[in-house]
Amino acid sequence: MAAKKYDMTILGRPTTVANYSLKAECYGFALRQYKDNWPFLTHVKGTKATADFAAWDHYFHTFLRGFPACYKMFREWKLEHYNVPEERPELFDTAYMPPTHKLVEPLPPFHHVEPETDQQRTEVTERIVRVLREALEDHSQEFPNVFVPKDNERYPAIIERCEREPHPWHDGVSMLDLQRRGVWVPSRWLTEAKTTIPGGRRQAFTRYTDEQLLETYGKR
Repeated sequence: MAAKKYDMTILGRPTTVANYSLKAECYGFALRQYKDNWPFLTHVKGTKATADFAAWDHYFHTFLRGFPACYKMFREWKLEHYNVPEERPELFDTAYMPPTHKLVEPLPPFHHVEPETDQQRTEVTERIVRVLREALEDHSQEFPNVFVPKDNERYPAIIERCEREPHPWHDGVSMLDLQRRGVWVPSRWLTEAKTTIPGGRRQAFTRYTDEQLLETYGKR
């Protein structure tokens, strides 16, 4: 039986709910050469999933804004297992930037929850605040998901930071242009309130006032 041929150009297109299944199939079979060893999600007790259920659910729900047909069946417990192309969605779709806080697996559908008492609500609120604070303070789970090319004005400052901080980063090339070299760093490095700019000075982020905006752009 002849092997199925895949259109590899689909891997360069943005992922959508409509093309996800075909793109994942092409990625797994043609690129990663998976056979029966796909990463998978499972509802079966005693079987350990090899992919992150919470991460993939967040990816479908918030990034693709919808669920592929088979994943929807899995999410509704109509399927026991569901194969995914990678352990985490950001390894498959580099356009997706996962949240920095810890994700929680979705509850099963029709899950009955007893009414909460005021004490339970207080305890849950305190736990959420504590977990969010710990997640924001702990950057150990960060990974390099933003590419900074050598011709970018921030590149010298980013390299200086790479040399003095033990956070994950690595040299590499752009996913869109394999000839364009640079460095991959955590997105937080580019979104922090204070950013190092060329020349060694530090510039704090400040928001324009209404008066400054009117002076710059005029009245509508």
